[in-house]
Amino acid sequence: MSARILNGSAVAARLLGQVLRGTADFVECNHLRPYRVTVLVGDDPAPHTYVKMKRNRSAKVGMEPRSVELPDELPGSHFSGMRNPDWHERCS
Repeated sequence: MSARILNGSAVAARLLGQVLRGTADFVECNHLRPYRVTVLVGDDPAPHTYVKMKRNRSAKVGMEPRSVELPDELPGSHFSGMRNPDWHERCS
């Protein structure tokens, strides 16, 4: 098997285009704009940078970026109710 050089930028652009079209189709079909929620716990700068990139990328593909920032002292049980329970009924 020989080595193959991939153009990561071209692959990423193609994938982002597919997601953008999928998002547009979803909006047209459901009359809802999808959103991507990120949850940051604590003040570590590395995750903040990662989440900022995710928010920017979400906006580029037509999704509404939302974020929740929480202190690092929260118990794990705080996160159990954070999902939208009727999402699957609306989108299936």
